[in-house]
Amino acid sequence: MGILSQEFIYQSLQSRNYPLVIMELSERGNIIDQDLSVTYAIDIFLDQFFLEVESADNFDDSEILQDLDLLFLTHITDGKYKLKDKYVIRLIPLMVNRTPQSQL
Repeated sequence: MGILSQEFIYQSLQSRNYPLVIMELSERGNIIDQDLSVTYAIDIFLDQFFLEVESADNFDDSEILQDLDLLFLTHITDGKYKLKDKYVIRLIPLMVNRTPQSQL
């Protein structure tokens, strides 16, 4: 596993390759928060990701739902990347009708 860079995150964001970044977050966990430039890039990525999801015309789009599921599982699984509270607050309403209440 190479070094996660802000350039990788920005390129993935530009190409809308959300699963690639979310998988990197999942695999690496919060240890990546030690690099402030990467943390800043992750914040920008998550802000843009949520803006796109929240403004989607068709929320039933399977790719969007898969990305949300992957992000949610990453957050709730021990040893994976834990989202900051400001992102959890945005994620939970998007998951509420699709996830057992005990997991929220």
